[in-house]
Amino acid sequence: MDKTLNISEPKVSVVMSVYNGANYLREAIDSILNQSFTDFEFIIVNDGSTDESLNIIKSYHDKKIVLIDNDGNKGLIYSLNTAFHQAKGKYIARMDADDVSLPNRLQKQYDFLEQHPEIGVCSCNYTQFDGQSEKSYTAFKNHDEIFSYLFFNSSVVHPTLMLRNAVLKDLSILFDANYKHAEDYELWSRLIFKTRFSAVPETLLKYRLHPQQVTQKHHAVQIESSNRIRQQILKQAGFDFTEDELRVYCLLGNSQIITTTQDLQLLEKWFAKLIVQNKTTKLIDPQVFELVIMKHWIDACGLTNLGLKAFFIYLRSKLRDKKNENLTKLFIKCLVRRFKG
Repeated sequence: MDKTLNISEPKVSVVMSVYNGANYLREAIDSILNQSFTDFEFIIVNDGSTDESLNIIKSYHDKKIVLIDNDGNKGLIYSLNTAFHQAKGKYIARMDADDVSLPNRLQKQYDFLEQHPEIGVCSCNYTQFDGQSEKSYTAFKNHDEIFSYLFFNSSVVHPTLMLRNAVLKDLSILFDANYKHAEDYELWSRLIFKTRFSAVPETLLKYRLHPQQVTQKHHAVQIESSNRIRQQILKQAGFDFTEDELRVYCLLGNSQIITTTQDLQLLEKWFAKLIVQNKTTKLIDPQVFELVIMKHWIDACGLTNLGLKAFFIYLRSKLRDKKNENLTKLFIKCLVRRFKG
């Protein structure tokens, strides 16, 4: 079923897919309908839910809601692509059925993108919560920093985003089904080469943690997809790498233990090579890129079971960030990892 909104061109299209999300759905929907910004359509895709999700959506009689009722469970990628293609807004805001947007979220992100026409993708700060505790996170605001971190993992949080609809128009593929459970990371890895990313420096979303999330249920598939994305983004950036360099780099990206001195030293040499290559291509601000690489280098040294060998490799390294390093923390991490095996 497809209900058509009576607004021809809303400023913002909010896109949300729902599959058996009844537990938190009302809170998510209410948080959008109660926004201070009102010129939006709210595209909700019911992806073949077997719980009360569809009835909950139908219980709302707000003309802003555009309901797309899939014929069975088609999956998140299909649902998002359907909604994105239907979106009429100048901007598209993502929303998940288990999160909560704060009342001024759409207004703040809309104003930011209006004031910064060079920005194509805008995130925001957010609070992570699980019903027992909350923790605040600050989004990366600098485009070159976001780009640098994207080589390792998705450096923007999907449900915090508002995108300029125009930057998606010439993409033959939006969310790619070949990168299951990392489809957002893959899309950002393409968009980063064609538009600029930034963030509103305010907390505008509450991101809920619970056991049913993709990161909890499909970790192995997500790792495999993410590894292919890392290889893809390196190639598109024009960076050279060997199979061994890619293997060790992916270990770090997935927070997996580095188990040999040879692998740790290989990673150090490759990081140094990346810094040189970026200075040649000038793809990313060299100072920002080097700082991000040095940050990942100290993380890598703490993510081994080599004990103090890793600590002393770091101390002798030319990739030390002496202004920002925390040697005490690294020392403790190396000891703890060693005794854990």
